[in-house]
Amino acid sequence: MSINSLVISSFSGSGISDRAQIASLIGLVKKGVKMHILMHENSPQASFFDEQGIPYTMHTIKGKLDKKAIQIITQLIKEKQIDIIHSFNNNATSNAVQAAKGQKVKIISYRGFTGHVHWYKPTSLMNNLHPRVSRIACVSNAVRDQVKSQLWRNKHKAVTIYKGHDMSWYENITPTPRQELNVPNDAFLVGIVANIRPMKGVKYFIKAANYLTDYKDIHFVLIGRGMDSDTIKEQINATPLKDNFHCFGFRKNVLEDVAAFDIGVNSSIKGEGLSKTTIEAMSLKKPVVATKAGGNPELVINNETGLLIPIKDPEAIANAIITYKNNLVLQDKMAQAGYAHIANNFTVEKTIEETFAMYEVLKNELSTQN
Repeated sequence: MSINSLVISSFSGSGISDRAQIASLIGLVKKGVKMHILMHENSPQASFFDEQGIPYTMHTIKGKLDKKAIQIITQLIKEKQIDIIHSFNNNATSNAVQAAKGQKVKIISYRGFTGHVHWYKPTSLMNNLHPRVSRIACVSNAVRDQVKSQLWRNKHKAVTIYKGHDMSWYENITPTPRQELNVPNDAFLVGIVANIRPMKGVKYFIKAANYLTDYKDIHFVLIGRGMDSDTIKEQINATPLKDNFHCFGFRKNVLEDVAAFDIGVNSSIKGEGLSKTTIEAMSLKKPVVATKAGGNPELVINNETGLLIPIKDPEAIANAIITYKNNLVLQDKMAQAGYAHIANNFTVEKTIEETFAMYEVLKNELSTQN
């Protein structure tokens, strides 16, 4: 069965941020999918796709209705005899559904976090809930279930396909020296990696220090865009352990930083699809604490692959930190179990197989379509 696909994604991030998506696309090409990519102008991934021999067109989609983008997509559908458009963001999908009008083509959209898909929102009806969208590939069961709740009919459209990781990506990672992080060598280091947004619940992570006043050797590292902002510093200064916080903005070699943690924390209060930073910590054999937000329970099974806690509960975060700190055996057990959970259930190979099977189903539907 010949399948021609058009993948629409920005590919504007770093190699690490796009790595899982790119690995699955390469796997699909190896399985025989004839792929063309539409991506942002000046994408840093262009040279990589050149090396792989995967053709692409460059255009930065500007908004939900970009006339130039619609023209390009329409032309590619016809020239490349596209069967399936696989779009990886809302603007890509909303333009794809316009280009697909009157065309014999299937559209797959992508949802990477919970929320913001609602039957009463015009923006949702323009992309994920548009009738021309045949499947909504959701990054976790939590995302799938939220999307299903907004589909009045054809609930089968929403499917879970985990974004797989390759454990070799996490081999031979050298931990960042504690001195570089301004952390004492004998400190118990608790880390969080996130770009500052209200949904990340960082203020609850910071407030956990109020319940840890007897543990002067616990230090906290915060990494991500906005983590070194004045707002965050004000919240830290209100805690009794303000001198034990070490804040950084974006850091290029974040995996090395995570490798230096004793434990990793995910304090999100909503929206989590499938936390990349939690997967990375588990893949680096770090014990993790995570809230029950979104898809976190699919990664962190309480007392099996990590410690799962309620949302918006700084005392629960503190208690989980103490539990780990006082139990080296538990640290090792959760680290090993977490690693095995990712290695067995969140693989690139599984992502490729499930995506390819979805492509085959949609191609068969096209074949029987009048």
